Amino acid sequence: MQKNQNNYQDDENKENIFPSTNNISDQKSSQNLILQEAPPTDQIPNGHKNMTSYTEEDKLKCPYFQMQQQNQEKAQESLLEEKTNDDEQPTSSSSEDEEGNKKNQKGGCPFMPSERKKNPGLFHLEYKYNIHYISRHQYLLDSDPLLIQQNKKKKIDRKIFNSYPIYLKHTIFHDDDLMKKIRLKEITERFFAYDKFRERGNRYFNKQKITTALYYYERALSCFKWLELIDEEDEKKKLTTFTDNNIKLFDGENLKDCNDIDLRFSMLVNTYLNLGICYMVLYNFDLALISFKDAYKLHQKGSIILLRMAQSVLYNKNSSFQDLKQAQQWLDLSLEIKKMKRFSIKTRKQCLEL
Repeated sequence: MQKNQNNYQDDENKENIFPSTNNISDQKSSQNLILQEAPPTDQIPNGHKNMTSYTEEDKLKCPYFQMQQQNQEKAQESLLEEKTNDDEQPTSSSSEDEEGNKKNQKGGCPFMPSERKKNPGLFHLEYKYNIHYISRHQYLLDSDPLLIQQNKKKKIDRKIFNSYPIYLKHTIFHDDDLMKKIRLKEITERFFAYDKFRERGNRYFNKQKITTALYYYERALSCFKWLELIDEEDEKKKLTTFTDNNIKLFDGENLKDCNDIDLRFSMLVNTYLNLGICYMVLYNFDLALISFKDAYKLHQKGSIILLRMAQSVLYNKNSSFQDLKQAQQWLDLSLEIKKMKRFSIKTRKQCLEL
């Protein structure tokens, strides 16, 4: 009885020592405290220092012990929530935008581009002089140091190899196991690997990481068109001079299905456009024009391709008067093709209405 009376007295005096339980919860919510430290020993109510002397029933009756137990449970829950949030945090930015806001996940056909899969659109650049592009593999592609050491009497033919653009030469170094497996697949299966590389390239392009975007666009190109070193495996480990004899171009496979041909055709055109846009942003206008011309060879009725070709000349301060006249012709042809497309769409609608 005396022990219970002391407990009741402690409960009555508790209001003088601590604020009420409701005030504590209100104060805690107002301050947004997740973890609350235990009060100092001089503020612990009388008779609560020796906690081992109380039974579980007494602790359930005491508001002080209940408050401590609630704080411990909330602390454990907050730690558990932080751990789960860290585990569930995505490693890529595919589900979030640049500001960190969650995007609505959209499902559907992979052939229909979503918001994050769209290729770089139209934009304006500053007028600048052309900057010469230096490849990250330039020391391997440059043959001069090796040709000096070799027999000068031996003729080395590199005319065809030198005619290849730099983004096609980079496919020589895409000889990892993943790319080898992709190239052995059918065209329709290669599309999904291509789309992954293209999507990553678009993501890095939107983040203004142009060189990284170029790398993934080159990987996407390497799924359908690439150069390969045909020397022995031991020779690959050495510093080899690339010539027309040891480099083979894999292009225009013997495809018979019309759908496969159209799919490969479309993927190459899109890749050339993406590569050219990256070179334009880096002010490598000459290389951008080469990439756009490769796309134009495949699709001569593309108004966007002609517009890009004209842009690569107009933004280049090194362009001559003849170059500007040629760019004007490309713009006129682009507008003409655009008008023809609109006219054909309009006539189709009228025919359907009839």
